[in-house]
Amino acid sequence: MNMRMQATLYFLLLNICTFPLIAQSPVWEGQSETLLHFDPNCTGNSQVEAVPLKVVQPKASEASRTPFRDALIQMIRSGKWAAYANNSEQALPHERAMQLFAKVDTIITFDPETYEESLNIVETDLLDNCQRFWLRLEWKYYAGGQIECRAVALSPYLMDYTGQPQRPHIWFELPEPKERFNDPTHRRVKYATLLHYDTPEQRMQHTTGSWSSFQQAFIEDFKAGRFTGYTADRAPINRADAAQIFNATDTIYTIDPETYTEKFEVVEREYRPEDIQALRVEQAWYLEPRTGRLQCELLRLAPAISVVDEYGTLRFYQPMFFWKP
Repeated sequence: MNMRMQATLYFLLLNICTFPLIAQSPVWEGQSETLLHFDPNCTGNSQVEAVPLKVVQPKASEASRTPFRDALIQMIRSGKWAAYANNSEQALPHERAMQLFAKVDTIITFDPETYEESLNIVETDLLDNCQRFWLRLEWKYYAGGQIECRAVALSPYLMDYTGQPQRPHIWFELPEPKERFNDPTHRRVKYATLLHYDTPEQRMQHTTGSWSSFQQAFIEDFKAGRFTGYTADRAPINRADAAQIFNATDTIYTIDPETYTEKFEVVEREYRPEDIQALRVEQAWYLEPRTGRLQCELLRLAPAISVVDEYGTLRFYQPMFFWKP
């Protein structure tokens, strides 16, 4: 083989090796809208557990009890995040977006001595009392147990004039995440918080595949040993013990209303992929104010089943096992 043929063969093999491979398509893609807070002392009836990891406050004498919340409100007011009306692709000007958070009231007062009326215009900034936020996250599941999660938008959680919660009516787009900022020790990351919460299937909007396709693929990959499952205390689950997770023994206690006789019944139940009704999520959230990046790092995820009382009312979600990257 002459030198020219050797060179041609070399470059041909080089092009084949460096040609980009076709990326694997996700089995399932979806978006979730979840109500979250980032501070441990957030008021309100919230099922979110927040554990601070890092807080940078310049002055101890002016320290805030809700530093993560205050930083998010500051980011919204700064205009670094583009604002969009709900279900709209057209961005709103920053000034117009801020006007939507201004509540104007007219107060009429009456002087009992002079019988004169006076009108006072009072403007309230609704962001001042905002403690929680709607977060929109994108989810992807790939065959074999790979999961991706990215925060894409944020919306302040507000009340209407009757005190009832409003659905998100304005969203703020979050910048693309940078992996180097998924680190609480990074000097530009000023706030970091660990969150635990549940995301029910009803909060999911599916864009590729369906919830059932995710259920089936996730459980089949786990049973086949394509990824390792873990217990709540982070102990790995052996292949031999994996099957026991999907079988449970329940004791049902009943009382006969006529004879007042107590009765115990042992019921064997087998859980199927379609019994998964929610995801138990554990994430670390990081805020880097310089570029306005609010990003999440998925630490653990568990398929969860519904636990109901004798009246069929949901009590809580029970994790089956945990996935982690």
